[in-house]
Amino acid sequence: MSLLVHAAMSRAKASPAPDRLRILFALALLAPAFLLSGCVYLRLLKLKKQLNDVPANFRVSTAEGVDVRLVNPILKPGDIRWLGIHPASSAIAGDTETWQARWVKEAPPGSGETVVYDLEVAMRFDDGKLVRVSIPERYFAYISKDLFLNLLRSTGEAQVNKAAREAEVENTAEKPGEAPPPPPGLELVRQMLGQPTSEAVDTAGNTTCHYRYTPQTGESGAKPIESTFVFDAATKLLLRLSIKLPTGKIHFNFPQPPAGNQNDADAAPARK
Repeated sequence: MSLLVHAAMSRAKASPAPDRLRILFALALLAPAFLLSGCVYLRLLKLKKQLNDVPANFRVSTAEGVDVRLVNPILKPGDIRWLGIHPASSAIAGDTETWQARWVKEAPPGSGETVVYDLEVAMRFDDGKLVRVSIPERYFAYISKDLFLNLLRSTGEAQVNKAAREAEVENTAEKPGEAPPPPPGLELVRQMLGQPTSEAVDTAGNTTCHYRYTPQTGESGAKPIESTFVFDAATKLLLRLSIKLPTGKIHFNFPQPPAGNQNDADAAPARK
């Protein structure tokens, strides 16, 4: 179910604020199926199929954060680099290799923003294959683990446009007749991610917030990652999250919850 993420936010001058959208951002790293080209095609295709049967292929613990173990590992370190993810640091002990990757948000010009917002990804490889991803509990202070896990499951049903290197993921309910976890709202995104690199309001009144993250790594070939959030004009809830990786794009679409549940999107979820 998960593939790559220890999605996270570090703050320089304050205690870490809850990270609701950084987790969603990280989900793009869990869905390489939209990058179906090149020498890693078959492994990525197998991974997408595994996401269609989470219980058989992944072991997920939410007792402390989210800990994901891949039962049938597929991806290699070279595949991860091909996806555009390069470690800021790594260590090898016997047949085990661990990575820490980091991206720092680009603040808007003249913002004076002093808080440091970043993304971190932790990965472990055994015998040359990705076997584990762990996300600390502190990053789920205000984001529902149900939403995170539901989007992982939905990723296995992504509609892929191979020619355009794009994929569409719908935040659908796991069971028919149920509603999926609600999306976060605009104000919470601003609170958690800081000021967007750029922001605009379209003719329909929808607000678009664009964030750009620069990788910190000594390896060549690393490129920025960009995320774009579109919020509904009326509800101010997230409609669409688009992630641009060096090798393609993935879009997460969120149906608007019933009117009575809209306020829940900006409320802290119960701790599990």
